[in-house]
Amino acid sequence: DTSGLVLVARNKAALKSLRKASKSGDVQKRYLALVEGRVSAEGVVDLPLVPHRKDPRRVEVVTEHVRLRAGTKTHEARTEYRVARALGDFTLLEVEVARAFRHQVRAHLAHIGHALVGDALYRGPSLPEELGVTLTRHFLHASEVVFPHPTSGEPVRVTSPLPDELAQVVGRLRQ
Repeated sequence: DTSGLVLVARNKAALKSLRKASKSGDVQKRYLALVEGRVSAEGVVDLPLVPHRKDPRRVEVVTEHVRLRAGTKTHEARTEYRVARALGDFTLLEVEVARAFRHQVRAHLAHIGHALVGDALYRGPSLPEELGVTLTRHFLHASEVVFPHPTSGEPVRVTSPLPDELAQVVGRLRQ
C-alpha cells in the first residue's frame, strides 16, 4: 500500500550494479509519512528487525525484550526522520533509509510511538471522521530515490509528488 517510486533494473548488468549500490548504502530512499502524535525533533531509529514471532505479515524491532529463536537472522536497519510539518495531532515526516528491510519504516516509527496513519498492521490511527476524507491505506509515500547510474556511476535523482488522495489529507489537516 505504499505509493511512489520503485527502483527496477532493465537488464542483468543494471541489476548487478544496483544490488551492489544498495548493499554498500549508496542508494538513498526518501519517504513522506504521516504519523500519529506531535514529533518535535529529528531523530534516528537504529535497531535491527526480525520477522515477527507470531504474525508472518509483520516484522518486529529487536530490543532487549525480544527473545529470538535459535537461528533467527536479524536485519540491521537505520531509519532517519525529520519533521516536515506539524498538522494538529499528526506530524508529516520526511524519512530516509539507505538499506531498507521489509516494513522497516512502518515498524520503526510504530516502535517509537508514532505509527503511520491508516496502518492497521502496526496499529496506526485512522483519520478523524470530521476531517471529511477517508484513507484506505497507510500514509507512506516513496518520494525520492537517489542512486548511482549503472553504467556511468553519476548520481541519478528521481522524485514523485504525493498522490492526490494523500495530498488531500495534508490539505485538510492544514485547515
